[in-house]
Amino acid sequence: MRKSNLLKRVMSVALGFFLGASALLAQNITVTGTVTDVQKEPIVGASVMQKGTTVGSATDVDGKFTLVVPAGAVLEFSSIGFETRTLKAEAKMNVILVEDSELLNETVVVGYGVQKRESLTGAITQIRSEDIAATKTADGVAALQGKIPGLLITQNSGKPGAFASEINLRGFGTPMIVVDGVVRSTTRYRKSTTYNTNPNALEQYTDLSVLQELNPDDIESISVLKDASATIYGLGAQNGVILITTKKGQVKKPSVNFSANVSLASPVVPRDVVSWTEFMKYENAMSDVANMKHRFSDVQIDAYEKGLPSYTDPVTGKTYDTVYTDWYNEVYRKVAVNQQYNISLTGGTENINYYFGANFANDNPILKGDAYGYKRYGFNGNISVKLTPSLTMRYTTSFRQSSNLGMGDFDMDWNIFYYIYQSNPMVGVRTKDNPKHYSDVEEHTNPVALLDTDASGYTKTDRKDFSNTVDLTYDAPFLKGLQFQLTGAYDFGRSKQRTLIKKMKLYDYYSDTTSDQLETRQETQYAEMWNDNTRVYGRFQALYNRQFGGAHNVSAMLGAELTSITNAMIGASRFYGADGSHYLYTHDVINQGLASRSDNQGTRSSSRTAGYIGRLNYNYKGKYLVELMGRYDGNYMFQRGKRWSLFPSYSLGWRISEEKFFKNILPFVNNLKFRWSDGFTGAPQGSAYAYVNGYNADGSWVFSDGASTTGYANNQVANTILTWAKVRMMDFGVDWELWQGKFGGTFDWFKRQMIGTAATRDASLPDFYAVTLPQENLNRSENVGLELSLYHRNTVGNFSYRVQGTATFSRYRQTYIESENTHVYTSSMDYWKNCSLNRWNGYMGGNTYHWAGGRFESVDQANASEVLYTTNGSQKGNRGIIVGQYMLEDRNGNGYIDGEDVYYTWGAGNPPLQFGLTFSGSYKNFDFSLIFNGATMKYKGYGLSAYAGYGKLNYLPSHYTDAYHVATYGSDPWDPATEWVSGYWPALVRVSQVGSYDSPSYGYNQPYNYVNATFLRLKTIELGYRFSPKFLKKVGIKSARVFFNGGNLLTFSNKLLKYVDPESNDSGRAGGEFQINKTYSFGFNLNF
Repeated sequence: MRKSNLLKRVMSVALGFFLGASALLAQNITVTGTVTDVQKEPIVGASVMQKGTTVGSATDVDGKFTLVVPAGAVLEFSSIGFETRTLKAEAKMNVILVEDSELLNETVVVGYGVQKRESLTGAITQIRSEDIAATKTADGVAALQGKIPGLLITQNSGKPGAFASEINLRGFGTPMIVVDGVVRSTTRYRKSTTYNTNPNALEQYTDLSVLQELNPDDIESISVLKDASATIYGLGAQNGVILITTKKGQVKKPSVNFSANVSLASPVVPRDVVSWTEFMKYENAMSDVANMKHRFSDVQIDAYEKGLPSYTDPVTGKTYDTVYTDWYNEVYRKVAVNQQYNISLTGGTENINYYFGANFANDNPILKGDAYGYKRYGFNGNISVKLTPSLTMRYTTSFRQSSNLGMGDFDMDWNIFYYIYQSNPMVGVRTKDNPKHYSDVEEHTNPVALLDTDASGYTKTDRKDFSNTVDLTYDAPFLKGLQFQLTGAYDFGRSKQRTLIKKMKLYDYYSDTTSDQLETRQETQYAEMWNDNTRVYGRFQALYNRQFGGAHNVSAMLGAELTSITNAMIGASRFYGADGSHYLYTHDVINQGLASRSDNQGTRSSSRTAGYIGRLNYNYKGKYLVELMGRYDGNYMFQRGKRWSLFPSYSLGWRISEEKFFKNILPFVNNLKFRWSDGFTGAPQGSAYAYVNGYNADGSWVFSDGASTTGYANNQVANTILTWAKVRMMDFGVDWELWQGKFGGTFDWFKRQMIGTAATRDASLPDFYAVTLPQENLNRSENVGLELSLYHRNTVGNFSYRVQGTATFSRYRQTYIESENTHVYTSSMDYWKNCSLNRWNGYMGGNTYHWAGGRFESVDQANASEVLYTTNGSQKGNRGIIVGQYMLEDRNGNGYIDGEDVYYTWGAGNPPLQFGLTFSGSYKNFDFSLIFNGATMKYKGYGLSAYAGYGKLNYLPSHYTDAYHVATYGSDPWDPATEWVSGYWPALVRVSQVGSYDSPSYGYNQPYNYVNATFLRLKTIELGYRFSPKFLKKVGIKSARVFFNGGNLLTFSNKLLKYVDPESNDSGRAGGEFQINKTYSFGFNLNF
């Protein structure tokens, strides 16, 4: 009995253990899956943890993981730089993590180091590679437009290889460009870009090609230092600093990325003109208004309307063909096809990792012919080797080769669009009987011939840039947190510019005859210019980073650097002669020109700068932040004793959101930081060695018969007092982030003061001194402005999105001008118009007359007007008034319209208020981005005699048909009985018949031709699709994405700017730069 009971107990216990174990096993599940970013790229090393436990795993190189957890468990997915996601465990999970560029622990590149975002006390903005690459363009500056608050960018041209985007940081000027820790912006020489037909005329310019031509796919991040944080770079950093960090190798399996992008480009401004026969009638109507002879006979118009092959002039009896040449279509392509290709290889181990990237870009012109074009080949790479457990070496190199083709004659280059629109459509491109001879059109030009390099010539610029950087990093084993870095760099750049301006004969269309008067140019010229630049740079620095007691965080940096720069230029040119006895052009070789008609020039310069740098950072529990910086700079340009100067700066921060009381009151605010920065740097000025007495050629002297000796005299005092201009940069900022990053933003007030810029003291010396006074540190100026950035991001199911808006407002004024001390103004009006002291820039950027209300409906009304509209008040009458002319406001009441009646307003330069909006997101395998940028406080004027106007050229934009005109074609506009039809524009008139400045409709800016150019432009729209990894794995591809990208597709602006781009600086379409293009791009990205 006892044995039986014991057996039952044992069996009961065993059964209990068995059932309990079965139940326990039934509650555990095996979770497998992948963790990727929104682009479907695997995230390596992402943490997958069971919430509240230490049970977890990490993803492998393919983003995959496996984890056994109880059923119903909650998993946390996290990775540095991404938002953490919390999800209920399932057997199969594919998790997408959204990048959190605003995470407080994100590392931000700063001057000579990196910092966590939470500890930043300066005004620093950083963007990543994907944000830059969202805009498909060969111009790296244009790719940043609207994305970084404080960076004021205007795209001025669509000319291939021109890189004409104007960049200005906070209104300070062009910022310094630093790539991988080394300053890479420099000064170079190029062919003069002003009106000058001498092909040997050169100019110096600031070369930003290292940013403009850098492949976006090779960029890891771009940081912009906008306040005192930039002062640590010293010399040249007064306008702020752009830090570019290129991609580095990673610890992962070798990975190959390939991308291709083909785009179709066309002008952003539409072409909408009346037909040729309509134009002929409008042209005659303009002649009627001018009381001049008709340009076209009724017989001509009738022949063109009926499509007759020819007509006979009723006056001369000659027969002419009804030739019609659409010069626009003869010159413009329907679209220009451009291409960009990139390939990169990255990977490595803990000891060796690498990144290598190569790229090719081909930018073709919208114009036909072979006169324009741009090609670029580039390579960027680095390899990092761990030499010992404590010592690492990284070698970084880049090579760029570019070729840019343009017209030889800059005057023709500037005016090519004028020549297109002024060409006579009744003349063919080539003569009637000889297809080898170009016709003389008007002004002895032919736009098709100008675009033919065999006939006209060329300017070809070939460049090669090679940069090398070696970094040695030693982590001291004897002191935790101590690191030493040694950096050396060698950069070499060479540019070769060849210019050929060919003598070009044109021929009469009908007779196929020519003469000297039909030559576009009288002589052939050829010039070459070579420019070499070399930069040698070295830096040693020690860095220390340590936390004490879990609350005190200290970092410090001390360093020294030396830079040596050499710049050499040599140029030569020759003519080939004007007449047959001397003229024989064979090849574009200097020696084949006339030795008697030669010219040459050259220069060489070298400079050295040195500096000692230091920085100390401290923060207590991430709440109280302090940064102290100093730089001791030396420059060879100044007198001994004035070459070195100390430039200190500091910044403070308070993260009030980390205070306990604040967390209790506003727990949804996860970051609120107030910061202040204030610091000095120096701006170089003056001329090298001006502190040494020098001599200039001064007259000729005869000391013996038949011999002349050049005399030399010292006519300027040696400058021993001029030194650095001091630059003070101040910034107050607020950063905030709410609801774990769903909403956030930054706000900054900034001010920069320039103290002691060079000027000559407003005093005079007696004549017998025969010298001029030296420059001193006298003048002062300041920039003041505001910046705002707001963002919102969220994930709803499979849909993730982000919205960000930026805005920058900046003004400049001169607060002291030495010459104003003795300047005499003749009247208050003279002072108001011409004194710039203490006045904000842009206040007189342009001027326009205002309408007084009402219009001149008849000639009699114009003659009876009490206000005279002549340009000279002594003249009587209003002979320039035309029917429909708007009445102008006589602002000063003197009875006539003159220069004192204008209202001053904004000009057409880089506007002081610019803004941008970015909207991006993803849904399952689809992703998209829309980038808008815009500007205001800008006006655009276009002369009505330019090719956006009427009355000068051989075409008429359609919107000018809404003008006052006689009800019946051919009626006399000066007959009081003539019936008129009203319109927005006054009656049209030819400028060549009336005179550019004799008629108020031409000479005066008015609301219809000086227009508010505020605009908002859809800069980029992109839609992409990523293919399923399951499908791609079968064909050996890791990931694949296809995309469509559109650029400049939509612009909102004043309707009067229909034919004028509101953004570009194209002189109101009076000539000059190429139009900005709108583009349609198609491409793909592959990862193996």
